[in-house]
Amino acid sequence: MTDRTYKIWFLPFLLVLLFMTDFRVNAANQSVIKENRATLYIHKRMYKNPNARPSYTENDGLQRDVENESDTYGLNDVTFGIYDVTLPLAEKLKTRSLEDIQQEVLAWDLDENFHQLPGSQKLGSIKTKTINQESGLGRFEFTIPEVENPAILIVEEDAPLINGEKIEYPAAPMLIVFPVENPMQPGSYLSEIHLYPKNYGYRVKETPPNKPVTPSPKPHKPSLLPQTGEAKTAITLIGFVIVVSVGVIGLRNKKKKRNIGGFKHEKDFKNIDC
Repeated sequence: MTDRTYKIWFLPFLLVLLFMTDFRVNAANQSVIKENRATLYIHKRMYKNPNARPSYTENDGLQRDVENESDTYGLNDVTFGIYDVTLPLAEKLKTRSLEDIQQEVLAWDLDENFHQLPGSQKLGSIKTKTINQESGLGRFEFTIPEVENPAILIVEEDAPLINGEKIEYPAAPMLIVFPVENPMQPGSYLSEIHLYPKNYGYRVKETPPNKPVTPSPKPHKPSLLPQTGEAKTAITLIGFVIVVSVGVIGLRNKKKKRNIGGFKHEKDFKNIDC
């Protein structure tokens, strides 16, 4: 077989090899890109009891059953801001540990404007809603920057009123530093991260007690008939006295008339002492 024949057979083989190599490179690049993307799931819960004071629960990134499901419910229309804090975190890590910075983030006063990490960049925001019959769920997908200690910060920025009242205790800020290791499989990392922030406490409107209504006094109207037992007794006694008095007077008048008439008879006249 001549050299020319070898070249003819070798050229198609080389083209196929180059095509397969290019396909593998593209597949590898796609795999790298896919691994550098993360999906964030926020499962927002609200305590039913306005006086509930739950303890802080650390998120590990894994999807799990909802804790205290009977005491909480999924809360829609909660807005979270997603911030890239890689640069400001890198500055803080020069002099402090990551655990120390995380504790600082948890202690932030959320009533103030977000300014604790200057140099942060907002990536976007998400609002919780009902997804696949789960209320209070938010989803956010983003690319993890290829730098050392890439980090995002999640801050609750707005929440609906509960029974017309503002929530007193919003969810604590959540600082995530990538890569996030799978706690169940050391050495592997999570591309889906599940967080379970909770809200609790709201003011309950107190309904003032109904004041008893005092009726206005009505003017007393004189009545011909007695209204009470005491009045009846008094009227009866007075009537009895009147009847007795009239009867006595009538009896005396009758006797007087009889005596006057007796002077006409002689025997009656003789019985009168002079």
